[in-house]
Amino acid sequence: MLFETVGVSPLVVKLVVGIRNFAAFADSMKFFSVSSTAHIPRVNAAICLAVVAVLILSKCPVAAQTISSTDLLPVPAISSSSSMTVPIQNPEKLFSKPLRTLANVVRDKQTVRTRRGFGFRSVNVRAQDEIWLVSARQQSQCELTLQRLVDGQWVPAGIADLTDAHVLDQQRSSVVYVHGNRTDDDYARSRGLQFYENVFNGEAQSGPVRFVIFTWRSEREKIRPTLDFNVKLDRSVELGPTFANFLDQFQDRRIVLAGFSLGSQVVLSGLVQLPSQAATDKVGKFQVALVTPALKAADASNSVASLPLNPTAAKTVVFVNRKDNAIRAAMLVAKATSTQPAVTLEQIARRPTCEMVNPVFIEDMTEQTTGCHSITKYSARSTRLKTVLKEMADEVRGVEH
Repeated sequence: MLFETVGVSPLVVKLVVGIRNFAAFADSMKFFSVSSTAHIPRVNAAICLAVVAVLILSKCPVAAQTISSTDLLPVPAISSSSSMTVPIQNPEKLFSKPLRTLANVVRDKQTVRTRRGFGFRSVNVRAQDEIWLVSARQQSQCELTLQRLVDGQWVPAGIADLTDAHVLDQQRSSVVYVHGNRTDDDYARSRGLQFYENVFNGEAQSGPVRFVIFTWRSEREKIRPTLDFNVKLDRSVELGPTFANFLDQFQDRRIVLAGFSLGSQVVLSGLVQLPSQAATDKVGKFQVALVTPALKAADASNSVASLPLNPTAAKTVVFVNRKDNAIRAAMLVAKATSTQPAVTLEQIARRPTCEMVNPVFIEDMTEQTTGCHSITKYSARSTRLKTVLKEMADEVRGVEH
């Protein structure tokens, strides 16, 4: 026979004979075609394909070694009135890693898949950078859990791991980012990573950074947007002591604090809770960046009005977008829920900088952005936002411009 000529094993011969018998059976049942003349070439083609497969297996020992007697399972008969469902073997092997944190080490960087609307996108993490996650999503909001991104996977860590890395490695600038409203845990990680990539790993590379995502419970809880916003607005103020306690764990204050939307209120509420510079031996001062801040009017006399005299910060830069529809709505809600006139950051910025311990500056992003309230769009389109944040990271690292 042809099979004996090419030196095929008896097991493979049996396999081919079985395929030929099955083809003959299908031919008799008119399985391939309802025409008695059209199905014969198809059966012959199937036999020819089987012969080609046998020849390939005979010439490829590695492929042939993967076939054993236990791999040849009987094929159940198929009837026209029933369907066959083939179960997936070991499904955990297919989904062993969550899609949103699936990553591989590619050359000198990590490539991480993150959520983007209904799909996913890849975020590149440089080898010289560190990514951390600090979560205050527990019910009490006082307990913090930490994780670190290692080879694309979030690995549990402790607060001492982060603070020790900050002290022992001064080559990396520590940057703490606080997200805004309507952000669940998944989007906090995704948007935080995209913000990091846009600013520090974009076209103009920055120095090495230790990027920390501070996440808190701000996902949607109420059906009505106004009620839901007020819940998170109050929570952003209540979270101040927790955020201050987190910052106080570091041995110095050479850290960039970046707050977006309601995250800006979390940052400001935390700064007023920190002890003054004279009461501690902390070295350095914070660099503060507030991106389109949404603030509570009733708390303005506390966190906002005291900001220019806050001795824990060296300077505060406020990025505004006058076309931002979400901020416009937030200002209307703030006016409707407070009887006190709010002290705005723009009013403070008009004061002479010599009168302020912590000077406040306004950066207008209106010309470079749209009305969409999005930290990823702001960090991708505003060149001034990226430039200022990189300068702040260099300043806390001690690099002079």
